[in-house]
Amino acid sequence: MAATDSFCSLVESFSTRVKELKGLMLLRTADIRETWTVQMENINSTLEEAESQMNLLKRQLESEKQYIQKAEELIDSAQRQSRDVRNVASIIKVQQVSSSTTDIPAPASQAPAGLADVTNQFKNVVLAQSSAPAKKPAAVPQISLLTAEELAAVPQYQKGRVSVEKVNACIEELQCIVKAKYRILTTPINKQNDEMIKKFKVYKAQETDELKSSFFFCETDFRSAGQLRLDATGKCVLNILRHTGRMSVNSTAGLMRYVLNPTQPQA
Repeated sequence: MAATDSFCSLVESFSTRVKELKGLMLLRTADIRETWTVQMENINSTLEEAESQMNLLKRQLESEKQYIQKAEELIDSAQRQSRDVRNVASIIKVQQVSSSTTDIPAPASQAPAGLADVTNQFKNVVLAQSSAPAKKPAAVPQISLLTAEELAAVPQYQKGRVSVEKVNACIEELQCIVKAKYRILTTPINKQNDEMIKKFKVYKAQETDELKSSFFFCETDFRSAGQLRLDATGKCVLNILRHTGRMSVNSTAGLMRYVLNPTQPQA
């Protein structure tokens, strides 16, 4: 409110200076020559005041623009926090339903036949949904190590100068990365810390309907890796793993996913 009053005051002052200038300019046609010098000094003084008022108006407008930008940033932040709160609330709701169903009392002896079976089925469905966030096979497929014979069969333009030792070092590192990823995905939310929950959200966003029963990794998953890097050597390693049937590629919505082959070639 104070900022609006200040702005209106500046506009009113500026309008007053403009009116004064109009009056002084009309006096230029008068024949009173002895007052010309005084009139011109008044015009100069009024022009300087008008220029000062204009600069104040510009600064006021710039200040208002900054406030508007900060308000937009606050609105975006509030919307993101609101979405996060809704996600957490839905998770808590499922966990509350799960915990409440575990306390359902056993049916009385006079209860209708089959009531206990229906209750137990309901409890089992809710517990399964809350404790198993993703339906995955029991274990991550083991990526088999590469043999010298397999590497020799890979075309030169795909393998470059990568050695068997380098490929196998990358395979072992990838195996650890994928296992750590799906360990987080299969851990109940109520047992995860803040860092795990952040990774959980990223991993869930990478999933697609066709890959829900598959194991895969993305380039962002091994950015901090020691052996496998996003360079020419790393691309050669990924090409070798694809050529030897250890994994395939799925690209949806601009994201490259490397899917592990559940049936690995035997070394």
